[in-house]
Amino acid sequence: MSKTLSSLYPTKAGMIGFNWSTSNEVTTDQTPTTSNFGQRYLFTQSTTADRTITLPSVGESEDGKFFVIENKSGYIITITPGDTDSIWTSGPADSMEIVDQNTTIVVRYDHANTTWDLIFKEGGMVRLSGLKMVMACDEIRTNTWNGTNPTTVMGDDLTERHNPYPTNYMHIANAEDPGIYPRRAYQFVNSAWMSIGDGSTDTDFDILADDTETITLSAWLKPSTVDGADYVLSHYEDNSNFWAIYRNGINIQFYSVATSKDTINQAVAAFSVSTWIHVALVRKAGEFAWYVNGIQKTYANLSFDERDFTSNLFIGQKGNTGSYWDGYMSDIVVAHSNIYSATPNAGKTDTLKNWYGEFAGILV
Repeated sequence: MSKTLSSLYPTKAGMIGFNWSTSNEVTTDQTPTTSNFGQRYLFTQSTTADRTITLPSVGESEDGKFFVIENKSGYIITITPGDTDSIWTSGPADSMEIVDQNTTIVVRYDHANTTWDLIFKEGGMVRLSGLKMVMACDEIRTNTWNGTNPTTVMGDDLTERHNPYPTNYMHIANAEDPGIYPRRAYQFVNSAWMSIGDGSTDTDFDILADDTETITLSAWLKPSTVDGADYVLSHYEDNSNFWAIYRNGINIQFYSVATSKDTINQAVAAFSVSTWIHVALVRKAGEFAWYVNGIQKTYANLSFDERDFTSNLFIGQKGNTGSYWDGYMSDIVVAHSNIYSATPNAGKTDTLKNWYGEFAGILV
């Protein structure tokens, strides 16, 4: 399934038939029915807590129907589909959150794909559920830092912007730096690194603890060298118990070992000196695939031993043992979901959806 951002995002003026002047002013959880299609749900400033709007069960006869949802409260409004439908922006998700006050969205039902498409957004930030964005350009998407302070370790190079990206990409800027795309990057120099604690809802880095799960790991990377080996991510207890993504010469490599368990080792050639690339490792149960700039490069179907680690996630080195990343990184994602709608296959014919755009479903 593929959807283009340009087809999903019309202008407000071009949205003929949408009634922007009338609304249901609400302050509590909402469960609209099919008789409420086309209505506007306005969560007012009298709202006193986070709220949910649960969309109705729908079928073929409801194709193209829509709801307008506006958040004027100071709380998060969660939109949850009915049935087994998904919310779609840069990929499918179980729900979507309107985070910021004074934000309006329109969701429209697409029966062919059983998705509620976000077709209009005006105002602040909207984000998908089930996503773990570790580092987003010049800001951190978690409040559970446990270790080196990135503001003192990282040099934020405001002139460094990652590429490639399609010329028709519809940019949605980040809150810290509106109007800037490509996104900002961190420069890792002089043994710079970060560390984030594991174990909370926002920071679950046990990507091999459930052999039925779907996982996406992705990042934009620009190495300053292709000599030796240096690390992008490592969930590291000791040298016999960890998983890691690292550069090994020109290869991007995923590697995991655990006591009395099998070794997982997946690699593909990817790097050139001082060249931006987007890399993504997708695991769907036992299927593993590397993607470089959105194109599938490897495939393996493995039966592996489940494992979990209690250590921090390290960014830019192998645990606390060195092998520091030398170069730039941006938009590092650990997602317990299939954020790019990947369908890895043995023929290696898959391509990621919108890998160049809303990297973790965070729309700002």
